[in-house]
Amino acid sequence: MASVAKRKRQHNGVESETWVVRYTDQSGKRRLKTFDKKKDADAFRSQVDIDVRDGTHVAPSQSVTLGRAMDAYLEDCKARWKRGELAGNTLYGYETKAKGISENLRRRRLTELTGLMVEDFANEMRVRYSKRTVQMFVSVVSLSIGYAIRRRWLKVNPLIHDRVRMVVGEREAVSIPSKAQIGQLINSIATQEKRPYLTGPRGESPIIRAAIVALGIFGGLRRGEMAGLQWEDVDFIEGVLRLRHSYSRIDKLKAPKTKAGKRSVPMSSPIRAVLQQIWEGHGRPTAGYVLTGRRGLPFCPNKLTSFHWPATMKHAGLLDEKGTPLFSMHEMRHAYVSLLAEQNLPPLVISRLVGHSKIAVTMDVYAHLFPEDNSGAQAVERAVAQLGGATMLPPIAAMDATTARP
Repeated sequence: MASVAKRKRQHNGVESETWVVRYTDQSGKRRLKTFDKKKDADAFRSQVDIDVRDGTHVAPSQSVTLGRAMDAYLEDCKARWKRGELAGNTLYGYETKAKGISENLRRRRLTELTGLMVEDFANEMRVRYSKRTVQMFVSVVSLSIGYAIRRRWLKVNPLIHDRVRMVVGEREAVSIPSKAQIGQLINSIATQEKRPYLTGPRGESPIIRAAIVALGIFGGLRRGEMAGLQWEDVDFIEGVLRLRHSYSRIDKLKAPKTKAGKRSVPMSSPIRAVLQQIWEGHGRPTAGYVLTGRRGLPFCPNKLTSFHWPATMKHAGLLDEKGTPLFSMHEMRHAYVSLLAEQNLPPLVISRLVGHSKIAVTMDVYAHLFPEDNSGAQAVERAVAQLGGATMLPPIAAMDATTARP
């Protein structure tokens, strides 16, 4: 068992005292740790006895700071990205969020870190950032701790037993553009000024606006899927888009993150019309990117959202007083799901069309779009009627008033 002893010392003629905790860890190595206050030494002694008994103790000298663990984790992520095991956008997100972790938290040794410390940091960040962004900050901390455990810098994740309480509650309902807004956007595309293919101020093209709107509202494509769409994926004969690629600024052309991302989407008449026009304008190619600029290069997804989308919304008159689009480019995808749900398409089919890995994802995000389904109850009643189950109870003698009980 650990022991606590007082140690007196003199420095420049001034006498002081400290408290030393001596113990033997689970590997049989003798260790000590010094404290200025006896209560801190007693608290450490009690905890170290438990940790040594459970085999979870890591000496402070063997541990590292959270900042060191995060740096090591990011280096591991970079190596995984180079091997093609991690998406570039994911790596970029981790690096960005790691820079936002407070220096006070980064300096903490992992053996000292508690869930309450991380919770306090999360609450401070919640004042400036959205719920989702704060969750990503905490996620980077948790992933770094997990990596530290694999490196034997820590035995137990403190966030498991001392959970971070933050941003709890039901998921916020997604924002879906109204039908009036969608109609206004579509009408603006139909009435836009006719120009030669790929001309306009700063290279902004009406045909690109039309493609973004058609693929978003009537195909539910993500911006990376729009940017990565290839002509070999466009089947005018079968009338489908076979989505097999995505495009990002870092990874360029790549496969979707999940198997469900590879899917076939019906080519509705608006999509067919705009892609047919682009195809003719390109000279009927059989390969290459569908959406390209003047020099034939693909559009970066960020450019679609930061330049082409605001221009599209401005032309449609759908900006607020600050000049910000009333809804985002990604929210066209929500409109697509809403339109399908309104047509009573089963959630499983919708899930496949939008490329969700599980139907649970679709229901978690869009459950409010689907009406209460009583078809199961109706089916059971039909089965009961077919089998004569309504009369399956044995006959019971009628009870008169003298035999009835309350």
